[in-house]
Amino acid sequence: MVTALNIDEREAYALGAYQSNRESALDVVCAQLIKHKNTYQKVSQHVVADGYYARDGFVSALKTNGYELTTLLRRDAALRYLYEGEYSGRSRPKWYLGIHTRGERGERGETQKRWAIAIHYR
Repeated sequence: MVTALNIDEREAYALGAYQSNRESALDVVCAQLIKHKNTYQKVSQHVVADGYYARDGFVSALKTNGYELTTLLRRDAALRYLYEGEYSGRSRPKWYLGIHTRGERGERGETQKRWAIAIHYR
């Protein structure tokens, strides 16, 4: 189910419910968000989803179509710091500097929009 959440009023409004026996829930929701993007993005460009949806294909498809995704991290998520140093000219270039561990905290940014699109998965 895809819903619009009004954070100020603490209300949720259904935008659509979709079901498929042949596709995964991930594929169904991704296709529907892309198909109805002009309608949904009038409400909000922010998508809030369960950790199930934190997969590369889903995240990159939403990013390509102008959505911003907020989700829980999966237990098996491998977050890495990108290496930004210069190439020394020896061996293969470094891609990653290290791995992000669970105890670290990043900066907290405040959002101005008070609406979000939520995805419910059962």
